[in-house]
Amino acid sequence: MDSSHSVILKDGKSATSEDKEHGEEEDDANEDVAGPAPKRRKPTPLPQDVKRTEDGAKHMPELVPSSTVRHRFRFPGCQSTNARFFCSNCKVYLCITQARNCYKIFHMSCK
Repeated sequence: MDSSHSVILKDGKSATSEDKEHGEEEDDANEDVAGPAPKRRKPTPLPQDVKRTEDGAKHMPELVPSSTVRHRFRFPGCQSTNARFFCSNCKVYLCITQARNCYKIFHMSCK
């Protein structure tokens, strides 16, 4: 006596219970799996302390329009959600708000 049962799938193909036991049934969910995840860019290294603190006049903040892509802050410990200023010399995004001036702290402090 044959113990297999035939089942008709949504796409019109048939599969038997033996196929299911052996993992031969087609699974549409596995076919829709996306390719590899996009590669993340490596963060730009921070400038040396000497470059950050001694070239005072060359460090001018540039206002980044809010319509552009959000940028991560480069100052450790800042909890702000959107970097609005860019240092043209250091090439880093920092914030200037009423509560905190990461731009000034970043350029005044040395690690």
